[in-house]
Amino acid sequence: MTALLSGRRVAVTRPRERMAGLVAALEALGAEVLAAPAVEIAPPESWAALDDALARVATFDWVALTSVAAVEAVADRLGRTLPYGVRVAAVGAATARAARERLGRVDLVPATQTADELAEAVPGARGARVLFPAADRARDALPAVLKARGALVERVVAYRTLPASPDALTAAAPADAAGTLDAVVLASPSAAQAVARACGAPLREPRGPRIVCIGPATAQACAQLGLAVSAVAASPSDDALVGALCGCFSD
Repeated sequence: MTALLSGRRVAVTRPRERMAGLVAALEALGAEVLAAPAVEIAPPESWAALDDALARVATFDWVALTSVAAVEAVADRLGRTLPYGVRVAAVGAATARAARERLGRVDLVPATQTADELAEAVPGARGARVLFPAADRARDALPAVLKARGALVERVVAYRTLPASPDALTAAAPADAAGTLDAVVLASPSAAQAVARACGAPLREPRGPRIVCIGPATAQACAQLGLAVSAVAASPSDDALVGALCGCFSD
C-alpha cells in the first residue's frame, strides 16, 4: 500500500482542525499532502435554539448525531453527559467515538454509515421524540425519513459550515496547481461546492486529479457540479478514505 501513494500529491480539503489524522495516515503511506481546507466550522448565529432544546433534553427519546462538530457543540453547551434514558444514534466511527467520550454513550451506529440509513435504523420511531442538532446546511434526508416513520423531530442548528476564504483556498490549492495534483479528498458537499468554485475547471479535465469522496451525499454534490468521482469511501472514516484513495492507484 505504501508504494501506491509514494510520490502522489493529494489535496485534503477538510477544516484545518479536523484534518490531522487523515494527513498523517496519507503521509505514512508516502503521499505528499497539500492542506487546502475548503470549509470552516463556525458557531451558529445564535445559540438560543440549541440551548432551549438541551434544557429539555431529558424529554427526547433520541439524539441523532451526524458529525463530530455536532457532538462537540452539544457537549460544550450541555456541559455534562446526557441524562439516563436519552439514547444516542451516530453516523460514523469518529462521530460515535466523540459521542462516547463527550456525551457518555452511543446506542446505535448503522451498518451503512449514512444519515439516511441512520433514520431507517432507529427502532420504534413512531411517536419517538428525536433531537437533531446539525449544520445549518445539513441535508433534510434524516428528519424527512424519521418524520415519514412517525417520529417527532426537532432540528436545531448546532454549527455553521462556511466556505473558506477564496484567497486562502486558492493559495493552498490554486487552480493552476490542480493539474499537478494526483487526487483531491472531499469530506462534505459544502467542501465540494467550495473547491468547484475555487478551482473547478482543472478538476473537470479528463486527466485531472482523482476525486475521492467520503460518502454518497458528497459524491452526489460532485455529480451536480460536473465533477467526476473516482471513488467513494465505504464508510465515513479516515481508514475508508485512505482505502478508497489507494484503490484509485492500484492499477
